[in-house]
Amino acid sequence: PPEGNIPSIVEKRIIDDYDDVMARGFSTILFCNGLDDDVYGRSVEDFLRYQFDYPEMFAQAYRKYYEERRIPMLMGGRVCHPLDLLQYYRGINDLIRDLFEEPEKVKAMCEWLSEYEAVIAMHAAARKYGRY
Repeated sequence: PPEGNIPSIVEKRIIDDYDDVMARGFSTILFCNGLDDDVYGRSVEDFLRYQFDYPEMFAQAYRKYYEERRIPMLMGGRVCHPLDLLQYYRGINDLIRDLFEEPEKVKAMCEWLSEYEAVIAMHAAARKYGRY
């Protein structure tokens, strides 16, 4: 980028094989060579804390914020459009090439990601509203 212009995204391909991810899930990403080395140094406890403890801590902080200020915050369930996710996982250049070269594979991956995202959103909403 021009001097003084900070890029908003650094692209690094994380998904190499759509079929592998759809068959084995995101575990293929955890062990991908494209990730930084510090990811491998994390313990199981770190991953569990991020998955279960952090959402509860954020929920408590947001609840306190609302109680003190009476201003609701939009938080609790997040869903991302599948093509948006693929942009991060494949990089925009690879994704665009995939759309032209193997559109059915991209469509299958988007459908797989839609279900994955829906499950994550329902999990977050159930947790937020105490139906977990």
